[in-house]
Amino acid sequence: MNEQTLDQITQEIWESFDDIKYPGDDNIARVFEIEVEDFIGKTRDEISYEQVLRQQNDLHSFSLEAFCYYLPVFMIAALKRYIGYDLSDNLIHMLAPPSDYAHDFESRRFREISRILGQKQAPSIITFCEWSRDLSIEDGFRSMKHEEEDFERCVTYWNTRL
Repeated sequence: MNEQTLDQITQEIWESFDDIKYPGDDNIARVFEIEVEDFIGKTRDEISYEQVLRQQNDLHSFSLEAFCYYLPVFMIAALKRYIGYDLSDNLIHMLAPPSDYAHDFESRRFREISRILGQKQAPSIITFCEWSRDLSIEDGFRSMKHEEEDFERCVTYWNTRL
């Protein structure tokens, strides 16, 4: 595992996303998605880890802007192990360029996410990916082949954004 502490990484994540603004109450969910209504009117600081836990499988329900805005909360919850490894894997999958066999929806969503996030967020995204993988290895979990491929694509892509 690298030399940074979890507190340092948490601070790095918060700072790297500080220019991503709240998307507005009307732009939290994709059209008619009620799964994310707990987030409406709330800043990142007001989101509890219990709310993150409830939403961890509904990441696609967020608008692109809301996903990028709340991403630090999800990343930190995953790293602090408040939530299982599925969240880390889901986030890495969404932050990685799509594989050749991905659906058009995934390709479009990734292009939009990479339009919103950039050079300022790239280092913390890479650190998140590396720490997530190291934590799962440390705990004895073996990544499935597609998860390892997502990790490689994610780190490779975000390194080009530095």
